Parts: sequence; structure tokens; C-alpha cells
Amino acid sequence: MTNHSLLSVLSLFAVLVYMSFGIYTYRQSPQSRIHQSFLLLCLSYSVWSFAYAFAYIAQDAWTFSFWNKLAALGWCSFSALILYLVLLITENSLVKHNGVKFMIFLPGFVFYVLAVFCFGPNLETPVQVANFFYAGDFLYNFSYLLIAIVLLFKWGYASPHIRIKKQSRILVITSLIPFLLNLTTQTILPALIQIHVPTMGQLYSLIMIFGVFIVVIRYHFFKLPESVIMQEIMNETLDTVIVADQEGRIRKVSSQMRALLGYDEDEVMDHTLEFLFRKADQGKFDLSQMKNRDLKYTDIEIIKKDKSTLPVNVVCKRIKDRKLHDVLGFVFIFQDNRLVYELKRKNEELFREKERYKLSLQSVKEKQEKIEYLSYHDQLTGLYNRRFLEEELSRIDFTQDLPLTITMADVNGLKLVNDSFGHAYGDRLIRKVAEVIQEGCRQEDLVARIGGDEFIILMPRTNEFEARRVIKGIKAMALQEKIGGLELSVSFGYETMENPEIKINEILKKAEDYMYKNKLSESPSVRSKTIDTIIKTLHEKNKREEQHSHRVSELCKRTAIELDCSNDEIEELKTVGLLHDIGKIVISETILNKPDKLRDEEWEEIKRHPEIGYRLLCTIKEMSEMAEYVLAHHERWDGTGYPKALKGKEIPLQARIISIADSYDAMISERSYRKALPEEVAVAELMKNAGTQFDPEIVKVFVEKVLGKKAI
Repeated sequence: MTNHSLLSVLSLFAVLVYMSFGIYTYRQSPQSRIHQSFLLLCLSYSVWSFAYAFAYIAQDAWTFSFWNKLAALGWCSFSALILYLVLLITENSLVKHNGVKFMIFLPGFVFYVLAVFCFGPNLETPVQVANFFYAGDFLYNFSYLLIAIVLLFKWGYASPHIRIKKQSRILVITSLIPFLLNLTTQTILPALIQIHVPTMGQLYSLIMIFGVFIVVIRYHFFKLPESVIMQEIMNETLDTVIVADQEGRIRKVSSQMRALLGYDEDEVMDHTLEFLFRKADQGKFDLSQMKNRDLKYTDIEIIKKDKSTLPVNVVCKRIKDRKLHDVLGFVFIFQDNRLVYELKRKNEELFREKERYKLSLQSVKEKQEKIEYLSYHDQLTGLYNRRFLEEELSRIDFTQDLPLTITMADVNGLKLVNDSFGHAYGDRLIRKVAEVIQEGCRQEDLVARIGGDEFIILMPRTNEFEARRVIKGIKAMALQEKIGGLELSVSFGYETMENPEIKINEILKKAEDYMYKNKLSESPSVRSKTIDTIIKTLHEKNKREEQHSHRVSELCKRTAIELDCSNDEIEELKTVGLLHDIGKIVISETILNKPDKLRDEEWEEIKRHPEIGYRLLCTIKEMSEMAEYVLAHHERWDGTGYPKALKGKEIPLQARIISIADSYDAMISERSYRKALPEEVAVAELMKNAGTQFDPEIVKVFVEKVLGKKAI
């Protein structure tokens, strides 16, 4: 085998090495710019080696020139890629500037263009161009490599971390060897003793790649920078944590810790931990002790931004390199002692109350546990029922349980939900409300469902202030819950018994009166929100209905303007046009979207929607008049409409306008059972039915003024 054949085989072997290691390293972290750049570097070496594998054994100048130009893609780019990669590794600020990155890669691009277009068989390259190319390419490659080696050396020398120092040492040595081999074989030997060694830079570079391989395997080189890892950890942690570097300077603060202290992160960055403590406690954080072992500091006070203090325990854990035993930094975990003590006290108190309550009911539970559950629990919610509540009130020893607070709760808008979405949906709402009330109450409280939407909470040994706190907590929890798109809304009323001489029925009555008083102010808002949810649900169920409602609303508004209605009437018509089909919420999607002719029973179902819409809107006082218009929007001028067979001007003006706008838009829109009709056909139908289905005067205004058509 000739020397050139051997070099060709070695070059192909180098291709496999470069690509294998490049892909292996890239797959460790595909999103990292360092890994991406290293893969490009291995790719440039692979192209260079692959092309030289065939250039070595080329039989003529043309073949050699082709492979040499392909190889130029590698040997013109690898130096720039190495320098760029080193800038990324050493976190050099220059790499952040796009202009600098452009200048790094510009020389390689220039020399690649010259190599491809200015050299080769039958090309007469000017001497000046050739001299510029050879001298410039030499300076470009060797200066870039030298700068990269120096940066790696400085990076390791300046770092306090043993791991980085070892990485730097191996990289500098394995980079210097191919650098010196290239310099010796391609420049020094030919200049001094005229010995011409074949170009083997692509093989020498295997030494550098193997050096990188060593630090990747042994010292975790190319791992994500600690700052990125730490940022992700600190974003996710729910603990009160501070991370400091090996000098004890604060580097990261968890969001929970910032909330506890009241500081922004940049206000404590680069300070030592002593910054957060009183002078009496500052001496405890001795850096040499922290480096030697993990520590715990108990019963010390941390100073918040508002200068108030907080008693805490602090655990200091070292961040260590397991192989090198190098201390990289510290994690400080803070424990708010107030929360611990309060939780312990509460747990002990709850445990005592639980035991007392268990003892008071133990004999009854042993005898009638199964029967009682069936007899005294509400089947829908699992809560106690009215029977149990009444018996419990007769058993309570008012002398021991005073003050006794009785709270009544009523679910707002249940009837509207049942009418709109069905009783199964209403049952889900009741169950969810029961869960929230039960979860928000204390262990000693008793919760019962006494009616369709009514609950009672007995709170023994609870004064008015504590009762308000519990109710406030339940309301806050209810705001976080939804059934479908519906928010939970519950009205509460309570009364506290301080004197055992007062009859329990009087307490119940006052709690109920207070609850209904609150319900009067809260229910309208709930009903309004429920109407909004009904509209949204209807539109989600049938997008055509949403578009249709908006178009009808706009047509109603324009018609009202042409009829010289007042501004209030115009806005009212615009709103009722949007709501006119709200009753379709209870109509099956199958019927609404049926492409075929409706059966008689399906048509009767459709005809219910004006009455359903009327009932829904009637629940809101401000919409009571609009409800009348919705009820009548399918009445006919000749009295043959539905649901009340009104005739002529017995039909409200607003309903007559909606009827025309609704019919017109239905005709010109695509429906599930037919395609859209041309506007001319729709206008003709309006004119044809004026005086029978529609108010003839409004039809004339609608056609001529709103549509701008000629009435025939």
C-alpha cells in the first residue's frame, strides 16, 4: 500500500471519528449553542477528511482540483468555528455581538471563494492573488487557533474551579499538538530544509477531538452552564431558597424567598448572606466552616426589606463536584418558624377536638353506623341531610358549645342552570359547591344539605369573627372553581348564639334572613354571568348561530336607526338581536345541525326556543322587557305565528324588527339543510310575505333604507 493510499484510509477513518463524536455530543443537548457549534466543527473536519481521502489518490489534476475545492469547505471554516466555540465556552462577551460573529467568519468565506474560483487546472492565478491567498490563509488559520488556545488557557487559569482548570489544561495541550504539527510540517520544514510533508491537518486535528472527548467523558465538558441549570431550578422550586457561589456571594434567589423578604433579586445579588441578618447573627456564616461541612442554624432572625424581622432556621448545603470534591457553591434553605409553630399548635388542637368529637359520637356510631349513613346523608353530595341536622340540633349541649354560629348557604342561579343546561348539569354544580363548603370548613364543623340549593353549617364554639373568616375562605375557594364555563356563586348568612336561653329556631331564622338579604344583591350579577355563559356555550356548540346572532344584531340596529328610534331603543334592539336565539341552548346539537328535513317532533322542539329564551332572560330584572321581545320574535303579522298567535301591532315593534332581520339573514346564509340564497331572492321573499308574515311598513324600510334595494 502506498503512502497516499494509507493517508486515504486514515482520512476515511477520521470522517467516522469526527461524525460519531460530533453527533454523540450534540445529542446530549440539542438546544445548546455550544453543542450545535461543536457539531458544525466536526462536520467541517469530516468534509475536509472525506475530500482529502479521494484527493490523496486522485489520478489527474482535474480530479485532485475537484476534491481539493470540496476540502476547502472544511479547512476554510474550521478555524473560525474553533474560535467561535471557544468564545461560547469561556462565556466571552464578544460572542453576543452580531458584528463580531460576522467578522469571525468573514475571512474563511473570502479564502473559500478564492480557493474555489481562482485555483485549478487551466486557471492562471495572478501572482498577487496567489501570494495573498497563501499568506492570508496561513495568518488566518494560525492566528485564530492561537487566540483560541490563549483564551482556553486564561479561562482555566482564572477559574477557581478544579474541574474547569483540568478541562482547560487538557484542551490547551491537545490543541497545541496539532497546531505545532501543522506549523512544523507545512511551514517550518519546507522553509528550512525543503522537506514537503503531505497535508495532514485533518488527521492532526483528531488529537484535539480526542482531547475534547476526554474532558466530555471524565469532566462533563459541554454540560449546560451552571447558571442556566440553576435558573431553571430556581424558577421551578417552591421552597424558600438562596444559592451562593463558593465565595458566599448570592447568585440566585427563589421566587418564594423574594416574596418572603420583599426584595427584588437584583437588590441582593452579589451580597454575602450576612447582608440579610442582624449583626449578632452575621458571624455565624463563616465561609471556612461552610466549606468543610453542611451546617444548620436555628432560631436566628432574618431582616426583611421593610426592616421587620422573621425567626427562621437555615440549612446550608454544599454544592460539590463528586469526583474532584471541589466546593462550587452553597444552597441555603430557609424555614419560617412561625409557620412551623402555628402548624404544630393547630394540629394538636385539631387532634384534641377530633378525639373529643369521636368520643361524643362513638356509642351511636358503633350501633347504627350503616343505618345512619343511609338515613342521615344526602345521596347527591354525601353531606348530612335535614333529618340528621334536626336531630343534631336537639342533641347539642348549648352550655358547652357556645358560642354556636349557624351559617346558611344558598347556591345562586341553580334554577337558571337547570333550565339552561339540564338537571344533570345542576347536580354537578351542587356537588361541587358541597365539596368547596366541606373543604373550607374546619374539622369540628357540621355541614348539611337541607334542600335543593340550600346548606347549613353548624359551628360550635365559634364567635362571629371566626365565622366570617371561615365564610371568607369558602368564598375564596369557590372563586377558583368552575363547572364548565360557570363560576360558583354561593350566598351566605349567619347568626351566633351567645345566650342558651334563645331558641335555636330564632337563630336559624335570622341566619336565613341574612342569607336572603345577601342573595338579593348577589344573584343578579350571577344570573347575568350565567346568561353570558349560556350565550358562549350556544356559540361554541354552533358557530353558525354565533355569526347569525351578530349579523341579526347589526341589522336590528340599522333598522332601528332608520325608524328614528331613540339611542336607548337602538342599543336595546342591538342587544336583543344578539340574544334572540338564546333559548336554543337546550336544543340538541343534532337537531340544530340536521342536514335533512326536521320531523314533526323535532320541529316542535325547535319551536320551544322563544319560550325558553323568555324564561332565561326573565330571571334578570334589567332584561324583562327584552324577554318579551324574544318571546314574540316568531309571531306573524297575520296571527299564525307562535307561541301566542299574536296579530298585527299586538306584536311588540322590537319583535317585528327582529323577525324581519332574522328571516333575511337566515335566507342569505348557508344552513345545514340548504345553501345560501341570493340577496335578490331573499328580498323578493320579504316583499312577498309583507302583510302576512311581516309588518309591511317595516319591510319597506328594511329593504329600501337598510339594504339599499328597490322595494317591488
